[in-house]
Amino acid sequence: MSMEVWVALPAREIVTVEGVVAEARSQGFELDLPETMEFDDLAGFLPGGLAGERAGVEVDIVDPLHDPDMADAFGERMQAIARIVAFRWGGSFVEGAFAYVFAAALVAGHDGVCFDPQEGEILPAERIVAIAHGLLEAQRSTPFG
Repeated sequence: MSMEVWVALPAREIVTVEGVVAEARSQGFELDLPETMEFDDLAGFLPGGLAGERAGVEVDIVDPLHDPDMADAFGERMQAIARIVAFRWGGSFVEGAFAYVFAAALVAGHDGVCFDPQEGEILPAERIVAIAHGLLEAQRSTPFG
């Protein structure tokens, strides 16, 4: 089973590893990203870590003009979208948490908007953080971690 979460960013401001990690830390998470990560060049698997666990997700940066159906998911906010970050992962709790922590950092640090395509709804920042915490707790409570 594959899961997704999307974050729409309204401006072409620079997203840095340091900024994302610092914002994740302010949300209560220890996120580890490759120091050489170039945000606008993300395409494919992004390795990293979260809370001392190895993790990673598939990440794509989507131009809303090239995928209007994806952009339409953001409703009235669609006009202000400069790019959409799509995170995809399998059934791993830690990978899901990694995606949600990264999403929460983008929402908080770059005025992003998060959309859950499985639920068909915009997620407020507090809910993104709660989902990430829940996934990490599920990871810790599974017998095979």
